[in-house]
Amino acid sequence: MANSIVSTILVAGATGFVGRHVVVALRAAGHRVRCGTRDPARSRSSEVDWVELDLLRPQTIGPALAGCDAAVFLVHAMEQGHQRDYPAREQASATAFVEAAARARLQRIVYLGGVMPTTGPSRHLRS
Repeated sequence: MANSIVSTILVAGATGFVGRHVVVALRAAGHRVRCGTRDPARSRSSEVDWVELDLLRPQTIGPALAGCDAAVFLVHAMEQGHQRDYPAREQASATAFVEAAARARLQRIVYLGGVMPTTGPSRHLRS
């Protein structure tokens, strides 16, 4: 994607700390930004396109990606109440997202991971 071309980029996890900053940076770079959230009615800004995206409901992924050139994947499943099964949930969510992205013919996916500590990965980093 050349800088002179305006891309449409989905930010999955746009309501999180990193996501909010990524949205600002992408908009400043001139991109159209689509923000994925489980509850678009509660969106905080009308300056971007808010769409429903719930990775636990894979049927929402394709419509959220429709018309996008790229995506930034910032979603992690460490929320309260799901700590026992979050590695499996993260893998299933990421797999569903990649499959939908392939069908949508995305040019690029940016995934936020973590740095492996010298003491070995935490359960979250392994997921």
